[in-house]
Amino acid sequence: MRKFLVSATRTDRFAEPWREDVELVDEVEYVDTRTSKFRGRWRNYAQRWFELQFSIKVLFDSRQYNGFAVGRCGVWLPILLRLSGQKKNVVLTEVEYRGGSGIIMRLACLCSSAVLSFSREEIRRYSSHFKVPASKFLLQPAVYSNLFETKDGGYVFAGGNQARDWPTFIRAVSDLLWPVQVVTSHRLGSLPKHVSVSGAVSPDEFNRRIAAASCVVVPTVAERFRITGMATWVTAMALGKVLICTDPQAAGDYFENGVSGFCVEHGDAIGLRNTIDMVMRDKDLRTRVGKAARERALREFSPQRYRERVLQILDGKANAATVPM
Repeated sequence: MRKFLVSATRTDRFAEPWREDVELVDEVEYVDTRTSKFRGRWRNYAQRWFELQFSIKVLFDSRQYNGFAVGRCGVWLPILLRLSGQKKNVVLTEVEYRGGSGIIMRLACLCSSAVLSFSREEIRRYSSHFKVPASKFLLQPAVYSNLFETKDGGYVFAGGNQARDWPTFIRAVSDLLWPVQVVTSHRLGSLPKHVSVSGAVSPDEFNRRIAAASCVVVPTVAERFRITGMATWVTAMALGKVLICTDPQAAGDYFENGVSGFCVEHGDAIGLRNTIDMVMRDKDLRTRVGKAARERALREFSPQRYRERVLQILDGKANAATVPM
């Protein structure tokens, strides 16, 4: 019987069952539980060591599997499999730049059957930087998770930590009429009275607040490689919320501007303010755009579609060059 090993990079992706021939292993838990006791630069060293250790551990058991799907914590696995002479399909489900020459990530991409990326813009950036053919990459949008009952609670929601542009967001909402809820571990300083900030919350609580919002804003700064906030994008869309983001480079892979979401330029506080104001004043607009967003999210960004894409490659029925973007 054929058997595959799939590594969890975000556990909530696996709330629904995979096929019976798929065994799951949580690479993030394996690495994070071992690095949690380290601090400062030692934590970075420990992170790299335990990622290598995780891949070595999988390599020892690799003969029993016909293919693998691993994330950034399993980046060594495709390299080790190639060195051991095992020509098996390996899907690299996440890619990132960690500084330096990026030689390990380049080798991991070259040794994989396909590399999943969240947007065409990320494919362009990583392909160029790592000097890996774009044909190695496959567009696989972010996946929504943990949906809850929705309502229009009359407030603007924004949340997250990575690469968030809070100064632009606070300027944008400073004179708005509606309550604003922010969830972030960052310190935002002095705020208008209608803006409330919560620290870190559980993923379920984060999604519940999205589910009760009138619109969801994801303000981000422009980064050199990764485009952030996409997990929030697709969850908001799947919940039928109007999404407003500030990353036009990737937005087109997720929604049509003005039809199933809205996008403004990085750092454009006035444009962001006017878009939020327009959306909050027009309930019919929120209903129409939210419905279009939900339909697209359920069709294209579901955990089921993600699993199908990964298994299609592991089964040898497709590769990055033959699966349409």
